[in-house]
Amino acid sequence: MVDPIRDNIPTDGPAGSGNYLIGSFDNNRTNAQITLAAKATPYQVGTILGQVTATKIYKPLDPAATDGSQNFAAINYSRRPASASNQRGAGTVREATLNSNLLFYEVAVSASQKAQIEAQMAAVGIVNGY
Repeated sequence: MVDPIRDNIPTDGPAGSGNYLIGSFDNNRTNAQITLAAKATPYQVGTILGQVTATKIYKPLDPAATDGSQNFAAINYSRRPASASNQRGAGTVREATLNSNLLFYEVAVSASQKAQIEAQMAAVGIVNGY
């Protein structure tokens, strides 16, 4: 059976794709194909993403943004290369248990901002198991 999420994403080995997820989960329910914004540096596994409201394109969450990307939208599932154009990827968007110690904030967040992001994650069923 073809898995539309995993079949389009390179694997990174044992510490790679989806390493932040805990236990069993339905990959097709927990993750979704997403479009990642062009970026000069690679997207790391576990990067917390926001979504630009106008374009529906995902990029690293930035608490200071005002375009929608200041709110939690997904967790980047697999390392993606730097790219001058938008690219396909996969993101954990709902109903997952994870190890938050393996998540990555590209833009620094305060303790209160992190608590707000974790509340947004919990609202879609993403909970910290550690």
